[in-house]
Amino acid sequence: MLSNSLIALPNHDPNHDIDIIGKLHQRARKKIIRQMQPKKMFFLLAETFLALGDASRVQIIWALTQGELCVGEIAELLEMSQPTVSHHLRTLRNLKLVKVRKNGLTSS
Repeated sequence: MLSNSLIALPNHDPNHDIDIIGKLHQRARKKIIRQMQPKKMFFLLAETFLALGDASRVQIIWALTQGELCVGEIAELLEMSQPTVSHHLRTLRNLKLVKVRKNGLTSS
């Protein structure tokens, strides 16, 4: 029959384990601090996630991955008004997720 029992290890100091864990924790913290990006980068990343939280913007990005489109084409494809598409594109452009290229009198 098996029984659970604790055995005292000779010369084992439980405080030594705590010291080792503390040192490992300090090393991990220092490594994280060294690699930490500026707060501005996290702010921009959060803004990007917020922008992509809108299904219309995700649709627009998907459509643009299929090929270059002008605002009118996007509006027609996604059954949105041109002002709505323009508004979404402005948000995506400000986050540098899309680029605008002027072609004659229209933007694409």
